[in-house]
Amino acid sequence: MSMLALTFVSCEDIDFEEGKPQTNPQEPLMSFDGLSVGLGDNLGAALDLSTLSTESLNAVKTVQTPALTEGQTVEYVAYVGSDENFSNAQPLSVVNGNVDKAKVNSLFREFYGRSPKARDLYFRFAAFIAEGKSWTRVGTKDTYFAATKVSVTPIPESFTIESAYYLIGGMQGWSWDTLIKFDHSDADVYDDPEFTVTFKCDANCYWKIVPQSAVESGLTWNNTNIIGVVTDGDTAMEGKLINSGANAAQIVEAGTYVLTINMMDNTYKLVKKLEPSQLYVIGTPNGWNINGGDVPLNKTTGAVYAGTVSLNAGQNMFRFYAALGDWESNSYGSQVNDSPINCTDKLVDGNYSGDIVAGKGSFEFNLDAAADYNFTVDLDAMTFKMELVPEDPSQWTYLYVVGNLNGWNTAATATEGEMVCKNGSNIYTGTFDFPDSGDGKSYFRFFTELNGTWDKSVQVGSGNDGNVDLEFEDGMAMAVAEAQTEGCFVVPAGKYTVTADLNEMIITVSKAE
Repeated sequence: MSMLALTFVSCEDIDFEEGKPQTNPQEPLMSFDGLSVGLGDNLGAALDLSTLSTESLNAVKTVQTPALTEGQTVEYVAYVGSDENFSNAQPLSVVNGNVDKAKVNSLFREFYGRSPKARDLYFRFAAFIAEGKSWTRVGTKDTYFAATKVSVTPIPESFTIESAYYLIGGMQGWSWDTLIKFDHSDADVYDDPEFTVTFKCDANCYWKIVPQSAVESGLTWNNTNIIGVVTDGDTAMEGKLINSGANAAQIVEAGTYVLTINMMDNTYKLVKKLEPSQLYVIGTPNGWNINGGDVPLNKTTGAVYAGTVSLNAGQNMFRFYAALGDWESNSYGSQVNDSPINCTDKLVDGNYSGDIVAGKGSFEFNLDAAADYNFTVDLDAMTFKMELVPEDPSQWTYLYVVGNLNGWNTAATATEGEMVCKNGSNIYTGTFDFPDSGDGKSYFRFFTELNGTWDKSVQVGSGNDGNVDLEFEDGMAMAVAEAQTEGCFVVPAGKYTVTADLNEMIITVSKAE
């Protein structure tokens, strides 16, 4: 008996809280130190609790026992969870290998709510050597037997979530012909029981909800399936829904509202949508200043806001606020309680469009960009669109590398060394392959204009008409430039990125791959 690693405790001291994940648990066993365990008859296949004729189900059986003394028996405790890790497992008593059907159904409801659909339950068993009131665990706290997954259909309730719901009320003139359908995800209604609708209404607007079954059976006020509230004219922004003797709820203030109904627990919640004069872009574009309104989106028509936002190189992160000064309120972002959306991965022809959500948990949009975008946020449709602003080449300015790179050609067509400035900063950049002039080096200077001449007035060189060999450190070299000089900059032949800052008259040359 010593091989069983037993610790004697009373039954009151048995620790049934095995729902927490174990550290490096043993694999569930079918046999251990002379004890062989098998699954009961009811766990070998899919299980329908509604058709099981007995009040218990056969869950586990002892195939072979170790040597027992007189008065000793093998007993079990079942652990039932909704995932293979048993992270939320609950214990069930086992009597003669059976567990109570009602308790299994109760655990199903705890894990999966009121769904009538078959779902997976996970079973495993702890074994004990029992002698009177003293129970001894076989193995350690991580030793389990006969782990299995079973598809279980619960005992049905008098409860149905319908495929669709519709809003009727003052917002649409109480007309059966213009019912407003609630939106729903692509998930099964028992997996996602929430339905949502956005609408506008006048002050003191009454409303009820029409289920799909009422639409199919005939739309009359005598239909008992119409859903509403207990008290006629109830002005609460959230509460319970009923479908027997239902009355109309009331919205006191005019405006745009989002109505969300949860048909698993028959509740509703109304949220009035803000329509401020401006939305504010908060994030990288404004230095993450919650009090900074320097990147606004202005209201255009309805609840649509638009504006042009300049994004710098590198990762840009942002979301929208209907008011400044509070990180926790008035926020619109990409998702709630999840993670930011990287728009860079979702660009189509350089543009992005997607949904937004409201709430203090909303996350940012991310974009790696250096460009101007037209932002459009629609608080009615709850969408966000960003469109790349077309560049205007007529506003660009140019600088040209002339040297071994382009065969020392100053003709207007000799643009192999063209460097461009698109933002009016007078800083020019380009990446070029500088060829070997015959001595392992490449020579160049800059021209502000290619006009077929060697006029010093359009040249920028190294100064004093002398050549300067650039000295590189960690792959980069810097030098002073001077206007109206013919001195050359000299680099080893190779590929380089060249930046010329004509404000400070500094050039930077970096090795490029």
